[in-house]
Amino acid sequence: MRPVTTHPATTRPATTREVTTPPVTTRPVTTRPVTTRPGTNPPATRRPGTRARAALRGAALAVALLACGGEDGAAPSTTNGLPDAPPAGLEPAEWGARLFRDHGCLTCHRVDEGRMVGPGLGGLADRPRPLLEGEPVIADTAYLQRAILRPHAEVVEGYAPTMPSYEGVLSDAQVDALVAYLRTL
Repeated sequence: MRPVTTHPATTRPATTREVTTPPVTTRPVTTRPVTTRPGTNPPATRRPGTRARAALRGAALAVALLACGGEDGAAPSTTNGLPDAPPAGLEPAEWGARLFRDHGCLTCHRVDEGRMVGPGLGGLADRPRPLLEGEPVIADTAYLQRAILRPHAEVVEGYAPTMPSYEGVLSDAQVDALVAYLRTL
C-alpha cells in the first residue's frame, strides 16, 4: 500500500484504497492501490459512459421538445410559410405527409407502430386506442383531428401529455390533410 499523496489540482490529500480484481483462472487474485480524489468513487464502481448516456438522453429530450413547440407546450409559430391549401397537383395525403415532416412530427412519432416520445402512428386509423383516463376510443377521423388540435384532452395510455396543441396553428385544410396522411399509414 502506498502512502497518502497530494492530488496535483488540490492541496487536499488523495485517498489510497485497495481494489481487488476478480479472480482469473490462470492468475491468482491480486490487489493494486487506486488513488482517488476525496468525494469521488474509485473507477471500479463507476459504470462506463453513464454521464455520456445521461447527457445524450437530455439532449434528445430537449431537441424533441423544441421540435414540438417548446418545453411549455406552446404550439410552433404560425409564420412557418406553409400554404393554407394543398399545392397544385398534390393529393391531400401527400400534402399531409409534407406537413407531417415540416412540422417536426417525426421527432416524436414513428410512421410504424414503434414507440418514441409519442405513440407510433402506423396502422392507427380505425383501431381502438387505450386512453390514460376513460374508456378506449376508436381512432376515427374525429379522434385524429382532436388528437392534433387538443392532444391533452385524450392522452394515449403509456405516454405523457407532452404534445403541444396545434389549434390556431394549423388551418382546417392542413388538419384534414394530416388526417388523410395518418389514415394511409
